[in-house]
Amino acid sequence: MRGILLHILFIIFCQNLFSQNSAKFDKIIFTYNYGNYVTNIPEIYETIEIELINSKKYKIRKYTLSKEIYNDKNNKSSTKNINTTQNQLIDFKSIENLIIELNTDRLNFTSILLQEKLLKPKKDLIGRMVKNSSSLNKIFNKNFSYTKKNESELLCLMYFEEFLKKEAPKEKTLYVMTDSWKDLTITTIKKTDTIKYKCITHHGIGQPIDIIQSNKTIRIVNLNVNKIILNILPKKSYFRKAFDYNNITEKYINWYLINKVQ
Repeated sequence: MRGILLHILFIIFCQNLFSQNSAKFDKIIFTYNYGNYVTNIPEIYETIEIELINSKKYKIRKYTLSKEIYNDKNNKSSTKNINTTQNQLIDFKSIENLIIELNTDRLNFTSILLQEKLLKPKKDLIGRMVKNSSSLNKIFNKNFSYTKKNESELLCLMYFEEFLKKEAPKEKTLYVMTDSWKDLTITTIKKTDTIKYKCITHHGIGQPIDIIQSNKTIRIVNLNVNKIILNILPKKSYFRKAFDYNNITEKYINWYLINKVQ
């Protein structure tokens, strides 16, 4: 009974969002902020603003990128700012679809969908990660015997479903980053109404997504959002790269090396 009630409340919440999102937005803002608690690694701040220009089109009005590097004494050593006006047009339907998917919980973080999207792991990537794992295991005096059989299993994504059972986003999990911080947020603005979509970065592909409005938060999982973002944002964008399905490949290889190599 409690589960049915929660489901009904979720539907009502989403219906309210749909009614607010059915009209055209004044502005949609994508923000990407990244930092690491290690010096000489740049902090990255990116903002992409999309505005409505007529009844059929949106346009990327502004793209801002800032990189800040700190030295060993925690003093800022260099800053690079790029602030350019973009001419990229985006059709209304793409934005409409993005909003629909951002407000739809499809629970489609599945092996079937991801294997359709993923590129198979490349040997050079596997080789680099094997080398790193081998070095780490030597430091901790652990056995590490990587064979041709292991390589074949990695290349064909064997055990991928087992990996996803552990990796799949959890509804009530609190995600905490200890050695770095990363924030991905989509903000929709229509007159005085603002909705934020906080994209969790733990799984490497911007999922799950927390919908925040009027101090209420609902969490969804929907990999269709990734497809739309990959289609509408500039290829150079850090925000776009954070939603690349193939980001999960490295996590899978690392998981395999830890759990399947004796």
